[in-house]
Amino acid sequence: IIHKLKFYAALKLGINLRPPLSLQYAMWSIAASVSQKYGKLCEILIQRARKYAERVEMKGNGEPHTTVYDAQCWHLIATFEAQRMYVTRAWISTGRCVSLVQMMGLHCIDQPGFNATRILPPTEDFIELEERRRTFWAAYLGDRWASALGGWPMTIKESGIFTNLPTSEASFERGHEEARISLAEAMTEGGASKLSSSFSGVILATTLMAHNYAHIQQSTKFKHTQNGNDEAFWSRHREMDNSLSTTFMYLPERFKVAQGLRDPNAVFLSMALQAAIICLHQTAIRKSLSCQFESNVAGQSMARCITAAHAITSTVRLVSHEDLSRINPWTGFCLYVAGLVYCHDLGGSHLPNRNEVSNVTFLLAIMKVIGRFHPITEYFTAQLELEMDAA
Repeated sequence: IIHKLKFYAALKLGINLRPPLSLQYAMWSIAASVSQKYGKLCEILIQRARKYAERVEMKGNGEPHTTVYDAQCWHLIATFEAQRMYVTRAWISTGRCVSLVQMMGLHCIDQPGFNATRILPPTEDFIELEERRRTFWAAYLGDRWASALGGWPMTIKESGIFTNLPTSEASFERGHEEARISLAEAMTEGGASKLSSSFSGVILATTLMAHNYAHIQQSTKFKHTQNGNDEAFWSRHREMDNSLSTTFMYLPERFKVAQGLRDPNAVFLSMALQAAIICLHQTAIRKSLSCQFESNVAGQSMARCITAAHAITSTVRLVSHEDLSRINPWTGFCLYVAGLVYCHDLGGSHLPNRNEVSNVTFLLAIMKVIGRFHPITEYFTAQLELEMDAA
C-alpha cells in the first residue's frame, strides 16, 4: 500500500511534508515482528507508533492534520495487533483506519462527480491516486478479518464502495496507468479473469469469505427448520458455491499456485478460496445432519471439503521451503480449516487413514513454524491440536 520510491523521497522533504513518525514506527514494528534479531523490540516500537498516532488525532479539530499516512499507520497498527491476537485493540484500531479512509473519501475515488478535496488535496499523479486506492482496500481487508476474528459486525458496506480494485504491482511501481475494474464487476461471472493484480484477487477472495461468514450467521437463525426445507439457505448455498467455482475457473493463470509460488498474495489467494469452500460445505453438512436431510448431501459436501483440504495441503507443501515470514498472517486460519476437515473425517472413520494423519501432522508442523513470525497462528495451532486429540 506504500510506494517505496515515493516514501524514501518523502523522507528527504521538509519536516511537515515527511511521513509522520507514527507511520515509520508502525513499519518498523511490523518488520521487527518477523525478525529474530529485532523481535524483542516490536512491542516497544508499536507503543511509540500508537503514541504518535494518537497525538496527531489531538491536533486542532483533527481534519486539517489528516493524511493518507495516518490511515496507513492505523492499518499497520491494527495488522500488528491482530497478528498478536490483541483482538479488542485490533478491532478498535481497524475502526480508526476505516473512519479515516471514509472521512477522506477514499471509498468513492472513482465515483463520477465525487469531490474528495475537502480534506485531501488533489492527487499529483497516478501513483498518488493508486496509493489512495490501495490504502482504502487495505482498510477494507482489515475490517473483514477483524470482524471475523472478534465476531463483530463489518463496518464497510459493499454497496457504498465506488473505488476500483488495485492495478498490478508493476503499474503501481512504474506509475503507468492501466485498465481497472470494480469489486462488483469482479464478482460477476467471468469477472475474475479481468483481475490485474494478486492483491485484487485477495480482496475478491476475502469478500467471498465475508459472504460465507454472513451466510453462516443467517443459517444459525433458522436451526429448527423442519426436514432441511430451508429454501433460502440452500439458495444462498448454491449461489455461493457457483461464485467460488467460477472464480477458480476464470482466475488468471499467473495468480494460480503453479505460476505464483513466489507471490505471497497469489499463494494466499488460492488457500483462501479453498478455505471458503470448506467453510461453506461444512455449514451445509451441519444443516443437512441437524435437519435429517438426504444423506448424500452431507456425503457430497464432505467430499468437496476433503478435496479443498488436499489442495491447501499441497499448496503449503510447495511453499514450505520458502521464506515463511513473507506469508500472509491469515494463512494459519486456512491451514486450521484444512486440518479440521482431516480431524472430522478421522473422527467419523472406524479405521485411521494414514494419509490424513500425516497431513494433519504436517500442517501442525508448518503452523508452528509460521507461528514464530505470526503469533496468531499459535492460537489456530492449539485449537487444531485439541481437535486432533479428540479425533
